[in-house]
Amino acid sequence: MTIDFGTTTAAAMVVTERGSWLVPDPASGEARWPCAIHGYGQRMVAGTAAVQRGQIDPVGYRAGLRRVLVDDDPVVLGSRPLRPVEAVAEFLAVMRSAAGHLLASLGGPLAPPDRAVVTVPPTATPALRDRLVEAAEVAGFTGVELIRDPAAAVWAPGLPLRTGDLVLVYDAGATVGATLVRVGENPEILGHESPMDVPPDVRISTDIEMYPGVDVRPGVDVPAGMDVQAGTVVPPMNTQPGMGRPRINGPAGRGVPPGSADDLRAASPGAIDRAITGCRDLLTRLGINPIQVSWVVVVGGRARVPGLGTRIEQGLGIAVATVDEPELAVVRGAAAWLARSGSRCVPARGSDQRLVPLAYTIPGYTARLVRWLVGPRQPYDEGAVLARVRLATGTVWDLTVRTPGVLDEVLVPAGRDIRSGEWLALVRPT
Repeated sequence: MTIDFGTTTAAAMVVTERGSWLVPDPASGEARWPCAIHGYGQRMVAGTAAVQRGQIDPVGYRAGLRRVLVDDDPVVLGSRPLRPVEAVAEFLAVMRSAAGHLLASLGGPLAPPDRAVVTVPPTATPALRDRLVEAAEVAGFTGVELIRDPAAAVWAPGLPLRTGDLVLVYDAGATVGATLVRVGENPEILGHESPMDVPPDVRISTDIEMYPGVDVRPGVDVPAGMDVQAGTVVPPMNTQPGMGRPRINGPAGRGVPPGSADDLRAASPGAIDRAITGCRDLLTRLGINPIQVSWVVVVGGRARVPGLGTRIEQGLGIAVATVDEPELAVVRGAAAWLARSGSRCVPARGSDQRLVPLAYTIPGYTARLVRWLVGPRQPYDEGAVLARVRLATGTVWDLTVRTPGVLDEVLVPAGRDIRSGEWLALVRPT
């Protein structure tokens, strides 16, 4: 399963040998889920269902979950306190359950996916990466990998990119706009625009994508239950525990018409000029001549702003490669990369002894032993996965066995670094 866990919305895909499918938000049927949760009693809902519940019961509502994880702020849903990791885990657990239902409907396994590739911003700190992995593991995933958004985007289906190409990925509307990527089996991030280089008026730090037609400006908190008409300029939407959310209304109560004021800001000449300047500054800092760059790829929901791609192409003198549904380019790219990145299984070395050591040839020689999936004195079948390791590249690999047997003794506990050929356990083939 691949998950694009964005600032305001998220998307997910299940990946199987037969293909990849988007996991729709159960309440809306849309591919993008609002990054929000709502808790009432012992029940937790996420995405659009959370937004709907939050309009009735704002005390149990929380949005902006990635910001919660970045700031490591505690979350209170009603009277229920949660650690930031637990709040994000609740959201991911609902998304994982929906993926399980989708797989079952496609004739796949009844159990939900147990492995996940989660995208992160190019500027993600080690602390944020660790919290996101922990949240996914709490949600039920036993193997969690991270891939940076721009590295995933270059694998989006339909792009005319080739291995070795230098590509400037511009995430329209994100805090970090421009990232230079070298295309390959493991895309290489060569550099990115610093968040401090992005003017405050174009940074995205609120939930405005969920509410088109509302222009959010700095100011005081919005009172609980406040009605906001489309086009109204309001202060930032409050997401603190126990505070309400504004209700966003459109004409005749039919919802807000498409086309937010923020999109209009993104389309303004000043905003586009700043985007072009940011791309130029990045290339200059990296010592890259624009003629060395094969393509510019514009992703994100605001990539649909009319004329944005043309203006960037004209301003930089670099061809812009278009991608279908640019708001889904990252999650689809992650799914395409995952499908091509190998089986991640390492077979055990053979032996004729009755009690034999379990050892593996580890790609890259070293890895971190993440977890044992079979415990001491537990039997296992031919081809079973006994343990999972994380390589230095961040990818998670399965350690498998050729023949059935019983795990006799674990020699290396989970959490330890291991080397290629090291004895990890003693097993008894059957």
